[in-house]
Amino acid sequence: MSIEDNADAWVDAWFDLNFLVDEQKVTDILLPNGSEVTLNDAKKWLQETMVASSSVSFSIEMHNGKQVVLVKQGDS
Repeated sequence: MSIEDNADAWVDAWFDLNFLVDEQKVTDILLPNGSEVTLNDAKKWLQETMVASSSVSFSIEMHNGKQVVLVKQGDS
């Protein structure tokens, strides 16, 4: 994967994450390691992760009694 492809991948991931947060009015994000983070911290994590050519996906899930955006790494 080229540098441009990596940049496109994390920018696309940022867009998808922003869309979910805005559309679902969800403020908490759960990373694959179980950490609850803010949107800005999740974006930083995505940028660092996507540089390593990993793919991510997102879903809305219940965690500790509230809706969160669950970030899944890889093809999960």
